[in-house]
Amino acid sequence: MTGIPLIITFVISIVIMILAISKFKVHPFLAIMGIALLLAIVVGIPLVDIA
Repeated sequence: MTGIPLIITFVISIVIMILAISKFKVHPFLAIMGIALLLAIVVGIPLVDIA
């Protein structure tokens, strides 16, 4: 995934992270790690490279 779809996906993930931290009171470290993992999966990075 490249270009505009990647930027849109990144912005959506930032919004989800802010909502998770502020509204749902998720610890910031867990929110960042979860969003980073989900973003990597959505973008299409192979799971072998993620772990």
